[in-house]
Amino acid sequence: MSGSLEELQRMEAVFGKNQIEADIYVIANSEQLSMILMSEFGTTVAELFYDGENLDFESSVFPKKLKPEYIVADFQFCLYDAEILKSKLAEIGLDFNVSSECEPNGFCTETRVMSQNYKIISKVTKKFEKNQKTEVNELKSIKYENFLRGYSYELAGVSE
Repeated sequence: MSGSLEELQRMEAVFGKNQIEADIYVIANSEQLSMILMSEFGTTVAELFYDGENLDFESSVFPKKLKPEYIVADFQFCLYDAEILKSKLAEIGLDFNVSSECEPNGFCTETRVMSQNYKIISKVTKKFEKNQKTEVNELKSIKYENFLRGYSYELAGVSE
């Protein structure tokens, strides 16, 4: 994975005609992907844990047919090293393109597009802001759109 994420995120998701807003605590790094989805009262309604070998998913709100492998794949597409993704996706006949744009004010955007035969399957837009003290670009939000399965979500860090 390129970089890591460990913080409370606000999730806004659209699944067909359904919309969900919730807080989700995410730990995503080279060792694990862990998520805890919370209701507006702070109670846990779904948990996911993946360490590269084992995948555990429990939820009191999502349908049993929801495949947690898709959630893991989404995060891999968003956060894994772009060159490795490009190579692995090419092996199965998928195209992967990344573009970046930075503004003078310190805001940068990275866009990742996965397609096959010029048809877009999914798109990720990551927004970064340069930390004025450390001069490091910090991830501020991720928007994921899956055109094949008809859903999208946006995660943005929650300021405490």
